[in-house]
Amino acid sequence: MGNVDGVVLSFDGVRWRSTPLPGVPTIRSLASGPDGRIYVGGVGDFGYLEPDARGRQQYVSLLDRLTPEQRDFMDVWDILVTGDGVYFFTFKGLHRVTENAVRRWTPDNRFHLAFQVNDRIFVREVGKGLLELVDDHLQLVADGARFADERIYAMLPWGHTEGAPAQAVLVGTRDIGW
Repeated sequence: MGNVDGVVLSFDGVRWRSTPLPGVPTIRSLASGPDGRIYVGGVGDFGYLEPDARGRQQYVSLLDRLTPEQRDFMDVWDILVTGDGVYFFTFKGLHRVTENAVRRWTPDNRFHLAFQVNDRIFVREVGKGLLELVDDHLQLVADGARFADERIYAMLPWGHTEGAPAQAVLVGTRDIGW
């Protein structure tokens, strides 16, 4: 669990431990990778936790892997872990971090929210609609422009209904359904 004091709290079943994140005033998002690594998104920074020589968790920032232009974000609202890498989502960009590189996608206007459905990544862009990351490009999904001005709050796999495509996705908004 993260908090507004820039501290990650973890519970091992017996006791609570705290890991302060120097220079990160607020933690907005946490995610666990398949290897058990904990990824952290805060205000103006993102990275992961790694044990030091004594086994205590320490924060490792990934900001040094970004160019100055890629650092122009505030809150990391979500972290999406896929087989292609770890995605750190902000309203100003979607950052994919792999062992060898950082890739950033930026909106023409601004992003609203990002979603992971299985290993698929979706982002809603204000004024444009629902986009999917396909072959390293954000492209408008079929009929995705209908969400240009409609906020999406949930996306879930939807393949158990007879007649639905295997990759169908349920989209939840405040006012409409699709």
